[in-house]
Amino acid sequence: MRSKLNKVRDIVYSLSAKSKTEPSSEAIYHYLFTRDLKNIGIADTFYPVGSAANYSLLYFILRCLRELNITNVLELGCGQSTLLIDKVKTKMNSSFDVCTVEHDDFWAKSMAQNVQHDIVSTGLAPIEVAGHAIDYYRLDEVFRENRKFDFVVVDGPPAYKEETKYARMGCVTIIDRCLAPDFVLVLDDTERDGEAAAVAACRDRLRGRGIEFQENQIVAAKRQHVFCSPKYAKAAFF
Repeated sequence: MRSKLNKVRDIVYSLSAKSKTEPSSEAIYHYLFTRDLKNIGIADTFYPVGSAANYSLLYFILRCLRELNITNVLELGCGQSTLLIDKVKTKMNSSFDVCTVEHDDFWAKSMAQNVQHDIVSTGLAPIEVAGHAIDYYRLDEVFRENRKFDFVVVDGPPAYKEETKYARMGCVTIIDRCLAPDFVLVLDDTERDGEAAAVAACRDRLRGRGIEFQENQIVAAKRQHVFCSPKYAKAAFF
């Protein structure tokens, strides 16, 4: 009986998630992304499939790195977006710094062989955020200095299972400890309930700290939510 109920729940969740996305728009972001790659001389060797970053997220990251005066990038979870950030930095001879945080040591070491910036491997530890007990990155092991990030990409830790549904709510702690006064904060997979809750928690924390911001959503095969300070307000319209 429980197995049947779980299957029904999974079907309902899948249909609900799909109703919050616009898969037909993915082709538009695919075109824009590959066009911009070509313009700056980067080969399209990316695989935006499965659980990897989709075209709308890659498009947004690429456009921010090209058009905004980004100085410090923090990426939570590594993958296709990690490769993109590295290639943009190298090809455009950009001076921004990058820190990628990954909980899976094997995956972190594998990805580190393909990029020139730091990939910090750190385990997950229990914390409580907005009433949810979750396992989140051991940030004390990552940030041993007063470093501030003006571009934050939240695509980890994994949150696709019921038991890890709210895992990404830990990104709220980034606002408290290392978000620069001028910033772009983008959360991936916000068509899912857990990430939607993380968006609401981030909004509440920004307001609670009196931080002025704008926000918007990008909707394609997946959904991303963007928060940005007035200096980077145009990112809300990318």
